[in-house]
Amino acid sequence: MLVVYLISSSDGDNVTITAEIPRSADDIYATAIKITEEDGDTNYAVTEKSDDKHFLRAESKDGTWWFEMTLVPIDDHNTQLIMVGVSPGDETEQRNRGLIAVERICTDLGVKYKVVENNMN
Repeated sequence: MLVVYLISSSDGDNVTITAEIPRSADDIYATAIKITEEDGDTNYAVTEKSDDKHFLRAESKDGTWWFEMTLVPIDDHNTQLIMVGVSPGDETEQRNRGLIAVERICTDLGVKYKVVENNMN
């Protein structure tokens, strides 16, 4: 089972999620891109992406939050996902956005997971 680490900073703005996912970086990245395309014209837009670096940045259309996802290949079948998000003054919503994004990726890839939280107060 995959363990998803959720780290919240003490200032209430930053949330970091890390996970080692037993899939290739290409598969995870393709799934993340597919999810953003499925969302269509929602409240966010992908503002930057790099297919070869497995990087994605999304920002809310009202400018209130953003997140970045970076994938680091460990080997051909394992990848570290690092997601950093900022939502000034709204840690709970940013936390939920990050977890929902990782949940959707894991569900699509058929990976079971468990969330472990660490609040950096």
